[in-house]
Amino acid sequence: MKSFALRLFNRVIGLLYIVSGLCLIRLSISRNLSPDAPWMVIPVSLILIGLTVFVSSKTPGEIISILKDFYKDRIIRAANKRIDKQVKYALQCLDKEKFKVIEDISLKVDNLEQHFNHIVISPNAIFNIEVKTLSNPILVDSIENCIKDNMNEETRVSSLDLQCRNYKKVLEKIINYKYPIIDVIAIKNDVCNSSRNTDISVKVINHNSLIDFIENYSDEQSIDDIAKVKNILFSYKIHSKEKDNFISEFYSFKFEKENFLFLIIGTMFLAVCMRGMVNLQKRNDYIKSIKVQYQDSNLVNEEDLIMQEDNKAI
Repeated sequence: MKSFALRLFNRVIGLLYIVSGLCLIRLSISRNLSPDAPWMVIPVSLILIGLTVFVSSKTPGEIISILKDFYKDRIIRAANKRIDKQVKYALQCLDKEKFKVIEDISLKVDNLEQHFNHIVISPNAIFNIEVKTLSNPILVDSIENCIKDNMNEETRVSSLDLQCRNYKKVLEKIINYKYPIIDVIAIKNDVCNSSRNTDISVKVINHNSLIDFIENYSDEQSIDDIAKVKNILFSYKIHSKEKDNFISEFYSFKFEKENFLFLIIGTMFLAVCMRGMVNLQKRNDYIKSIKVQYQDSNLVNEEDLIMQEDNKAI
């Protein structure tokens, strides 16, 4: 009962958001404001949030929180793509005889599936390269936590080991643990210090130093046939589509009869409101046209009176 009452309350709030947005649009129409004015994003946002609250029964705070996360996620993705392009361009400079580069590939072995941005097969190791956007000085502690030093306050960002563990498992299973796999996180940051623990499995380096790190890396083991290793990796390639987490999170509710009913009611309510606004605008236009005609007729009568007076004078 409490859950139903909460959902009903959220939908009432959603209706209030929709009505507020429609009222603002109506105000702009009545004052002849331009429909493409920047401030029009406010009523449109209110209507969209209201519709989502009405259908999904989420609170406006939850919707706004999701929108903020979506915005931050898009900024991070855009920054990562820029660095990713720079890394991709830099990897093209590697000697094609000594190094094999694999870009944007999804691999699956047993029940494990991962998407890899960059894989470099060298005579000494296989490099799994991930790109991250991290600001402020970066430190790596003894348990491989990536830490931002922000105004002398350390903030733990994420565990590098957890991020790379699944990637490494997939590669190790495919090559049957024969060759060393080096996890590298390339960041766009001029200050990167891993002096707290020099013997870490995940290497965090500036993206400008990536090529030097790969070319100068040495290991006791060696890979005799890098082309063969590349073919083995490609044999486990799969085609996978990246899902948009925002869409799935934004509408993460069961599409039950109740939601379907409220979706229909909300759509009908919005259609009736929009129709009412259109009719009201037509009514206002009609009244304005009558006023204009009345004023024109008065002007004509005045001109007739003036002409009659002139004729009498003559």
